[in-house]
Amino acid sequence: LIMDQALQFISKAVHQKKTFFAVIWFHAPHTPVVADASHRNLYSDHPFGLYGQHYHGCLSALDDQLGRLRDHLESKGVSNHTMLCYCADNGPESSVDKGAGTTGPFRGRKRSLYEGGVRVPALLVWPDQIKTPFKTKVPCVTSDYFPTILDALGLPLPNRPYDGISLMPLIQRKTRQRTEPICFQSRKVAALHQGRFKLVSHVTSLESIHPGRNELYDLAADPGEREDVASKHPQLVTRLGQKLRVWIESCHQSDTGNDY
Repeated sequence: LIMDQALQFISKAVHQKKTFFAVIWFHAPHTPVVADASHRNLYSDHPFGLYGQHYHGCLSALDDQLGRLRDHLESKGVSNHTMLCYCADNGPESSVDKGAGTTGPFRGRKRSLYEGGVRVPALLVWPDQIKTPFKTKVPCVTSDYFPTILDALGLPLPNRPYDGISLMPLIQRKTRQRTEPICFQSRKVAALHQGRFKLVSHVTSLESIHPGRNELYDLAADPGEREDVASKHPQLVTRLGQKLRVWIESCHQSDTGNDY
C-alpha cells in the first residue's frame, strides 16, 4: 500500500516533468512483526520459529517493494539521475534470545546508544554520480540527507543549526573522512562519535547538560565496545565531553523553538 502511493506520486511528477522528492517509511520489521504467508513460508525452518518466519518474511517483503521502486524508476527513464538512499533507523528490537535480528559483533540493540543500537547498513544508488560501486567506512547519519540533497541541487542551507553535513565530497570520492562528529541522546545517555573514538556519557538529566560517568571506546580497535579506555585518554574525554555538552544545549535550544 505504501509503495503503491509512492509510485503513483513519482509517475505524476515524471509525467509533469517535475523534480520529485519522496520519503518512503516502511513499518517492517517493527513490532508487531507480521508477514504474509507467501513471504513467511520462505523461512519455514527458521531457528526462531514462527517469530523468525514473520521477521525475515517482513524483510523479504520490504526487499520486494524496493525492487518495485527501482523497476519503476527504470521504466520511467529517471533511474540514472535519481538519488536513491536506503537505511534502517536503529538496531533490532527485543533481546538476543527472543529476537530474530542480529547486530553481529556490535554491543547493544534498539534503544541503546552503543553501536548495536545506532549503527546500521546504508545504501546510496545514483548512477549519474556513482558510476563505479564502492564501499566506505566513513560514518554517516540520517541528518546528512538534508544538507546533501541541498548541495546536490546547488541550494544554500537556511540559516539555522544543523547536525548533518553534505556527503557530496564523499560521493564524489574527494574525501575519506568525516569533518563533524555524530551525536545521539536517548533517555539519560548521550554519545558522540568522532574519528576513531566514541564517548558514551551517562548523565543525571539531559536537560542539566552535566555529564556523569563517561565511557570512551576506540571503535577502530574495538568496534564491539568491550574495553572502556576513558582512563587512558582523560584529555580526550574532556574535549569530547565539552563538544557533547554544546550539542545537547543546541538540541535544547531547538526543542524550545529558539533556533527557528
